[in-house]
Amino acid sequence: NKNLSFRWFAIYEDDGQIVRELTPTKDLQETTYNVKIKTGDIFQAGTHADVHLQIFGDKAETDKIQLRTINNSMNTFDRGCIDSFTFQCHDLGKIGHIRIGHNGTSYDAGWFLDWIEIHVPSHREIYRFVCHRWLDTKEGDGRIELDLKPTDIIKTHIPYEITVCTGDKVGAGTDAKVFIQIYGLYGKTEEIILENKFNSFERNSVDKFIIEAADVGKIEKIRIGHYSEKLSSGWYLEKVLIQRYSSEPFDKRNRISTPHVEEYLFICRQWFDKSQSDRKTVREFLPTNENGHMLINRKVNYLVQVFTGDKSGAGTDANVFLTIYGDKGYTSEHELVHSQTYKNKFERKQIDKFIIESDDLGYIYKIKIRHDNSGVLDDWFLEKIEVRGDDKQTYLFYCEQWLAKNKGDSNIERILYEKNYKGLMSNREVVARPTEECIPYIVKIKTGEASDAGTSANVSIRLIGSKGRQTRMIQLEVMQRRRFEPGKIETFSLEEPDIGDVEMVEIEHNGDTLADSWFLDGVIVETPTKGRTFYFICNEWLSKYKGDRRTKRILRVQDLNKASCRPLIPYFVRIYTGHIEHAGSQCDVSLKLFGTIGSSSEHIIRKHEGSFERSAIDVFQCELEDVGKPIKLRVKLLPKSIKDRNQWYLEKIELIKHAKQNLREETYSFELNDWIGHQTDCYLDIPITKGNRVSMHRTNYRVITKTSDMDDANCDANVFIIISGENGESEQLELKYSSTHINKFERNHEDVFTFENILSLGQLNKLLIWHDDSSILKSSWHLEYVQIEDLQTGQIYVFPCNKWLSSTKDDRQIVRELFSSNHPYFGSQYDSLTSDGQVLYQIEVVTSDKQNAGTTQDGWIIIEGNKKKSDKLFMKNTLHKNILRRGQIDMFTFECQPLGELRRIILGHEEQHEYLFKTYEGDQTLWHVSLISITDLSTGIIYEFPVQQWIAINNDGYVFDCVNKKEHSVVQEYTRRTINYKFIFHTGYVSGVNTDANVSIILYGTLGNTGNILLKQSGQNLFERGGVDEFIIEWLELGKLTKLHIEYQNSMSLSDWFLDKVDVINVDTNETVVFPWKQSLGKKHDGHHIQRDLLPIYTS
Repeated sequence: NKNLSFRWFAIYEDDGQIVRELTPTKDLQETTYNVKIKTGDIFQAGTHADVHLQIFGDKAETDKIQLRTINNSMNTFDRGCIDSFTFQCHDLGKIGHIRIGHNGTSYDAGWFLDWIEIHVPSHREIYRFVCHRWLDTKEGDGRIELDLKPTDIIKTHIPYEITVCTGDKVGAGTDAKVFIQIYGLYGKTEEIILENKFNSFERNSVDKFIIEAADVGKIEKIRIGHYSEKLSSGWYLEKVLIQRYSSEPFDKRNRISTPHVEEYLFICRQWFDKSQSDRKTVREFLPTNENGHMLINRKVNYLVQVFTGDKSGAGTDANVFLTIYGDKGYTSEHELVHSQTYKNKFERKQIDKFIIESDDLGYIYKIKIRHDNSGVLDDWFLEKIEVRGDDKQTYLFYCEQWLAKNKGDSNIERILYEKNYKGLMSNREVVARPTEECIPYIVKIKTGEASDAGTSANVSIRLIGSKGRQTRMIQLEVMQRRRFEPGKIETFSLEEPDIGDVEMVEIEHNGDTLADSWFLDGVIVETPTKGRTFYFICNEWLSKYKGDRRTKRILRVQDLNKASCRPLIPYFVRIYTGHIEHAGSQCDVSLKLFGTIGSSSEHIIRKHEGSFERSAIDVFQCELEDVGKPIKLRVKLLPKSIKDRNQWYLEKIELIKHAKQNLREETYSFELNDWIGHQTDCYLDIPITKGNRVSMHRTNYRVITKTSDMDDANCDANVFIIISGENGESEQLELKYSSTHINKFERNHEDVFTFENILSLGQLNKLLIWHDDSSILKSSWHLEYVQIEDLQTGQIYVFPCNKWLSSTKDDRQIVRELFSSNHPYFGSQYDSLTSDGQVLYQIEVVTSDKQNAGTTQDGWIIIEGNKKKSDKLFMKNTLHKNILRRGQIDMFTFECQPLGELRRIILGHEEQHEYLFKTYEGDQTLWHVSLISITDLSTGIIYEFPVQQWIAINNDGYVFDCVNKKEHSVVQEYTRRTINYKFIFHTGYVSGVNTDANVSIILYGTLGNTGNILLKQSGQNLFERGGVDEFIIEWLELGKLTKLHIEYQNSMSLSDWFLDKVDVINVDTNETVVFPWKQSLGKKHDGHHIQRDLLPIYTS
């Protein structure tokens, strides 16, 4: 038994008693009582006397409770204040009355009591007692203690009776767990699972549920659905009826509240099924009458005008849906059904008008537009949308993109922001740079699938831009589920300064316990006003108890954001685990392929039962971006727990390229025969194995950072680097332990860091360096330079910086991209062409990447300037130096007298006599050259000579004029912005004009050219009659566009290709350049190999 007193045992407290009798109680359940007391807001209403409270219920009563001792404060019961107290005792039952008073002992004991509220959470009731009088010996009746009865009893939770009618259709019933959420005038309930002891939601059934939930007031809408992915989870809902059991105002005479029932009907008649047209399993509904008409009065009619673009195939037959967002609220999703202007809506170059009724949304800043991809012609090119309210204010939303599964970025849903939108600053926290213009960001966070992958910890994120600019650290609040649930994607809308392209994200949480461990799959960041999406893969734990025990990650953007015209190549992956003790692993495995033209995104292979075990040979399928000729494979273990087997003895991995288009199957082998994660890092770069020999060696790199000799140059933050070279890039490396100074990155100090057993990156060219801005006092760092030494070859590379890495100083960049001062453009590793002279010239020869384009014979060149002509300069093939081969770029240097401004070249090809070749590459009488570039190293000017022609052997040569010249500097080359260029090819709408030949292009501008680019899209037929084909290519800014070179190899059996025009759009500036042609390219005119130079017309 338990005895409850709530009384003092003290001579000078309460009633002065030090002996009490306690009555036992059998009820061990304690109930919480939350008490609020409001002191009146009149002159001298407060008191310093000791206030006590006694509560009387129908089950029990308390003794006098001394309230001042609960809060232990000298400032309670001040004028106009509300004081709160919480205590626990046995359940008193229904409260009948209370006794409130004070001891009258202080000099200003008089007290004006306004009201008292007692909240009993376990009863879901609030008792309100209105007093509004003095408790003072000198005022009124002189009483200082009163008994008060409730003036109101407020139910915090009320009963709801929910009737759910499942439709009478085939397959209408479901086995899924159905939930409902009720929205009302005062808020919303939690998601409530609707469960009975017997089968619910069968076809044509009526199921009733009685629940208690928060009183949301007058019901305004419901959200109902399920999250199941099972085949049997499809559900057709006919309607929902909700009866809300509220109470009439409290009857003061009879001391009771009379139940009052309100009914709300929701006509639904929709599927909740992933296999249905719109694939939705969760929907929202507003109250209706039996005929399905809305009951809630609307205040504003919004006129919505939808502009479909003027492009071939721009119209759609799909169902289109719109949601409008304002600073006062947002509409539910509306299907745009009845156009006021056209019966067939959303046709090419058409304006469709719709009326949407809604409450006043205030300032409209955002819309969501999508279609359900239904209908035969479902692709849609949306130009813009205008929304106009009753006040005649017009809101304009530009789109100018496809909503299509197989065009553009393959999205059929867009979030668009009003063209003058600068961010709702009133709804945002104060930031360090409040005067900066903000743009919207949409951040999507994917939590891992494992049952323990979720977290309730507070998660924060920082976005870091391409120019090193960054946002503040932003806390992400999960609104509905209140935690990051396993397998779920949480979406957050942010408004932050424009940081350019998002290159990195920093993400962390504050959890300290094992239960706070979080497995993050990845992050997607969208910038809707720019139409850009950035992908970040993590696949690691953020935990103090799992993985590497880190709760912060810095993620780099994936390469799949770049060069989006690169096709995906399907591979079989064959993984051999070694035959030694404990060779197996419990980890997932990540693969990233590096090649001659870039790297792929990471591909994750999940651990399944039996995979990655001793002596196992596991086979998987995957698709990786085209990287050219493979160089190395990065293999990374993704630990799930520190207690798992987080090491792996890998014998080898084979990548087998699928055979298709009559090409033979190719196998790339990456042999290791060593541990990963055993006393080493959890990743390893494995070089490709050629002829049972490893193609690259391993080396050690010594990294030296020099902090500048200037005030406040030192830094305490954590610093990271990524080294790039001709063989790809390193993993993220932390500059953690300096061998020269305990306190690293101090003013005028050189710190030395050594990284061992790294696969050689070849000739180094670029360094990415940043810090995590983690130090409170010293996060600004002025870096003079970084020096990297390849300890295997002795080669030293210097990367000058001389800039701040700081979020508060200079240009506020904490990320720097540095380039080597001994960039290979000025190296001495090129072949020499001997001739007398004084000026050094450098020649770059690009042999075309087509069948039989290369040669084993000797090339030669004569260069003419406005002052002089050079001698014939030979490019010699030898047994030990193979040059001028298919797809190869060869560079040579020679000296001669100054030639002046270069005007033309004479290019030839002749038999060599020094060596006799036993094997030949193709037809040795022809050599196909794509481009010749010549740099005058005394002036830094580059002269370009497009060739794009077969060079026959043993003739007088071919003459080519210079078409472009530019000043070259390493700084200029690498400070040019990276631009997305969109190419739109319009094939003519005439008979027999399509082609499936290989088409390639070179785009020229005043700052350079793209080089030869083959246009491919996986699984698509390109350049069909009347078709429009789009490609997006990321390249350094070309300046003003001057020419588009097109060539293709025509098939013997196909007709001409009638090319109408090509539009080239600078995605960043929306500048459009048109290259018209309006002619055929084909065998009737040019034989089987066709090439053309198209000149531009600027339209914007």
